[in-house]
Amino acid sequence: MPDIPRGYLIVRNSAEQYSVWPEELALPNGWQPTSKAASLDECLAQVRLRWTDLKPACLSKKMDCGSSNVLF
Repeated sequence: MPDIPRGYLIVRNSAEQYSVWPEELALPNGWQPTSKAASLDECLAQVRLRWTDLKPACLSKKMDCGSSNVLF
């Protein structure tokens, strides 16, 4: 039986998108922790409060997302 993670972190990437990540796992490239370890429910509640616009930050700020072919 695999070990069950004891704590989670809220992480964010350069597009200001959030996720919840098990604290004992290495973070994927491009993601940074934005919280201390907490329970899954606590982290999910905080993500719901923080991440109210699901578009990448570059679209929200009307900047170039690296593709001139994006049509929105």
